[in-house]
Amino acid sequence: MTLLVDVGNTRLKWRWLPGPAGVPLGGVLPVAEVNAETLAEQFAAGWGSQPEPCDALLSCVADETLAAAVAHAATLLGCRPYRMQSTAEACGVRNGYVQPELLGVDRWLGLLAARSRRQAAACIVGVGTALTVDLLDADGQHHGGLLVPGPELMQEALVTRTARIGAAARQAEPQVREGLGVNTGGAMREGGVLASAALAQRAAQDFAARTGAPVWLCLTGGGAEAVAERLPKNAPWPAGIAGVEVQPDLVLHGLAVMAAASRDGLRHY
Repeated sequence: MTLLVDVGNTRLKWRWLPGPAGVPLGGVLPVAEVNAETLAEQFAAGWGSQPEPCDALLSCVADETLAAAVAHAATLLGCRPYRMQSTAEACGVRNGYVQPELLGVDRWLGLLAARSRRQAAACIVGVGTALTVDLLDADGQHHGGLLVPGPELMQEALVTRTARIGAAARQAEPQVREGLGVNTGGAMREGGVLASAALAQRAAQDFAARTGAPVWLCLTGGGAEAVAERLPKNAPWPAGIAGVEVQPDLVLHGLAVMAAASRDGLRHY
């Protein structure tokens, strides 16, 4: 069995693989609540008892102290912690970055997960603190991607970098009617989500036009559902798009792909 842990900028997600019957498969914690002792207790409770020694695979894009806390929690359970790193190639995917190790590990794992799900071109969009876009062709070649602020960070920028917009946004809860804001908070929220959806669709369609192959648009992360609601839900899809799907736990799926592969290239804590 293997413990999978995904540490993002706002939340930590974890899951046992395979999950035992009758007990929780995993859990979610705000990163502000993360410490080694609490994690060890949650990991053990998620297994249903004290687990046998095993491997723990960790993905972390947040502060290094959080990665250290996860590694320590794993060792308290007798598990061997491994830190996932982006590499030039793995599991049928070739990294398109000039310096492969600088590609965010969450994005790399999303590529591995998308490749394992279907052998088709994909546009993987992570909707979190940052909005990430990565393009993968049907042969497993990563072509690079895009990085912009996520919907909530777009709102924060307006609140902190403008005087009147920020003041107006603080006066009332966001209000929305027919997809449009009818006060400042609502306009900011809907604008951020719609901008994210438009970027996701445009990136997928441009990639399809360039490669001549339909592209699956895969959304992941905490804001994936909100962005997906602004995209077509059923066929016929927009030109160049093979389909739209939401996979909130794509990073954990990518860790599961690595769990089934060799430990070569992973850093042992």
